[in-house]
Amino acid sequence: MQVLAAITRDKRPQIPSDFPEALKPLLEKGWSKDPLQRPPLTLFRDALQKVSVDLEKGLAKKTADQLKSLTLKTPSPVSSPGASEANHPSPTHSMSFAGAVATSADEGLEGNICQFCGAQFKNSREFWMHKIGCQQRRQEELNRQQEERKREVKLPTPVPRLSSPEFKSPDRRAAPARLVSHPSPLPISRR
Repeated sequence: MQVLAAITRDKRPQIPSDFPEALKPLLEKGWSKDPLQRPPLTLFRDALQKVSVDLEKGLAKKTADQLKSLTLKTPSPVSSPGASEANHPSPTHSMSFAGAVATSADEGLEGNICQFCGAQFKNSREFWMHKIGCQQRRQEELNRQQEERKREVKLPTPVPRLSSPEFKSPDRRAAPARLVSHPSPLPISRR
């Protein structure tokens, strides 16, 4: 509300120093009280798109330069004579953001065992990639088994029934006993 009140009194906010120079004249014209002196919105849109593209290019170059220079290395501590490495465990990590590669001194350690299949890995990265894949395969198998259980249809046990003599034709032989899965209604006798 304070900004709106200041604008109605012809007081404009100060343009920040990092504001793009190409947009400053356009912004000042847009503050005009006379609508005919204000630039059309399409001019604002076009100017903003151009500035946006320029900013993206500059930012991309700046980011790429920063990524190239960002290689973090944590040196291992200088071991003093007589001190054992077992008393001072400190894995050395090297990370390169530009190449997205990470290595670790613990790659030589054993004990990375997959809880799903029991496979053992020395390389931590390989272990985690395997574990994720193994976990996904296990989940897919469980889902498949669950779907199969849903599809199983439990049918009732068939009840053996003999054919009724009332339905025998004199010129036909008696039909052998047949199995039916549901009880038939009793025949209606006509007397």
